[in-house]
Amino acid sequence: MKLFILITCLLLSAKTFSMNAKAIGIILGSPTGLSGNIVLNETNSLDGAISFGEGNKFSLHSTYLFQQNEIFNIQDQSVIWYYGAGARIKTDKKTQLGARVALGIKTFFPEQRVEIFGESAGVLNVTPSTDFDLNLALGGRYYF
Repeated sequence: MKLFILITCLLLSAKTFSMNAKAIGIILGSPTGLSGNIVLNETNSLDGAISFGEGNKFSLHSTYLFQQNEIFNIQDQSVIWYYGAGARIKTDKKTQLGARVALGIKTFFPEQRVEIFGESAGVLNVTPSTDFDLNLALGGRYYF
C-alpha cells in the first residue's frame, strides 16, 4: 500500500509540472497492459505502464525519456527514436525491483492525436537477487 501511495504521488507531481499533453493507451508484449505518457517539454517525457496477470502477478514501470531526431519518413510521417532510464517493480512468486533502460521508435498522427511506438528495454533486477530481463513491446496512445 505504501508503494501505491508513493507511485500515485510521483505521477501526480509529474502531472502538475508537465507543460503539454498527457496520453493513455495500451502496450502489448512484455508488459501487456495500460500505458501512459506525460510530455514535459519538447524533448522529454515521462512514460509508464501497468499490467496485471493471473493471481498476484503485477508489473509497473516508469521511464524518463529523451526524444531524439527523426530517423526516417514514411509518406511524410516522421519516425523518431528515443531512449531513457527508469525503474520497474514486478510481482509474481517474488517481488523484483530493477533499473530499466529503454530504446524505442515512435510516430505521432496529429490530426487523430494518436501515437504508436515500439520499444525494447533491459531491466537489471536488484532484488531479491540480481538478474536481467528483456522487455519488447508495441503500443498506441491517445493524447488529450
